[in-house]
Amino acid sequence: MKRLVFLIVSLIFMGCSVGSKSESPVLKIDLLEKYPIPLIPEKIFHPNMRFYTKLFIDTTGYVADARMISSTGDLVFDAQLIESLKNWRYEPVVYNGKAIKLWVNQDLQVVIADQLYMHLEIILCSNEKEASGIYDSLKMGKLFSELANKYSIDVSKSKYGNLGNVNIYLFPENIQQKIKSLELNAFTRPIPYGKNYAILKRVN
Repeated sequence: MKRLVFLIVSLIFMGCSVGSKSESPVLKIDLLEKYPIPLIPEKIFHPNMRFYTKLFIDTTGYVADARMISSTGDLVFDAQLIESLKNWRYEPVVYNGKAIKLWVNQDLQVVIADQLYMHLEIILCSNEKEASGIYDSLKMGKLFSELANKYSIDVSKSKYGNLGNVNIYLFPENIQQKIKSLELNAFTRPIPYGKNYAILKRVN
């Protein structure tokens, strides 16, 4: 039997709809962080494979619940997939100025890709003006770690912005491209990251 080797499986969002009444407004839902899904058993894998899921996003942007709309045929894998999706994080959905929780239907297409790990640091800002000011300070020679500890709103602030070795394919695609082009010890310009702005530095 042919053995399938998966280096990493990333998921591309094919569409998203709010799980409520038809007259509900279209809401923008931004994916911030992905989590690797389990290896797909050879017996159920096929080219252009898709998963049809339903996710419950809470007011903090985390997936509080996940369900399969249609099974893959492997109940063990279905359960493992659901648990991995619960580690994904979105920008909190805001309606009429208030963060809301909601169900969304999400179709996911499987893509096979190599892993690419980089040691990164991050400064996350709540607005573009503040991020631009920090970027200017970095260009003037201020230490990235000190600015991260002072200004970043990311949970890595207490670690001076240190994210450690990160698989960059878990970031949104627009950020992946910026990180790939970084030379050692270089940092990006402020990048939109949901409703916030991120500056990332490649340490090694």
